[in-house]
Amino acid sequence: MSRANEADNHRNRRHTAGIGAHIGWRMRLRRKELDQTEETLADMMGVSRSTVSRYETGRLHLSASTLYRAALALGVEVDYFFSGLACGAACERKSTVRHRPRSLPPSPWETRALIRHFSRIKSPVAREQLLDLVRSVAKSKNYGDAN
Repeated sequence: MSRANEADNHRNRRHTAGIGAHIGWRMRLRRKELDQTEETLADMMGVSRSTVSRYETGRLHLSASTLYRAALALGVEVDYFFSGLACGAACERKSTVRHRPRSLPPSPWETRALIRHFSRIKSPVAREQLLDLVRSVAKSKNYGDAN
């Protein structure tokens, strides 16, 4: 194998390892949002608690079927795990996959999380300030409705 091929293989392995760590981080983030323990998630996925821990730390990669079971257990679509992933050169390749539009309405889990966390704010003043912030962002040309 040439040095150029070895370098490409090394970069691809590093990139893949980064993807696994990102997926694990998103899994942990979602589990925490739902106030679930590793044990609860493990039971729902049909794996051990230590396996969930290894997924979340990126030490063990999920197969496609396990990723699907994780999505079902956490109440998200599979693409949730890839959200925010900087894909670099992989995105430069032409793809036959149609991408979802960027401006999607909030997912049901995002809405539930927002309501759950908002309801925990005790101060009426803080709640009103947060509502003002949300209204402002929603009206913003960069983040909200373009109209």
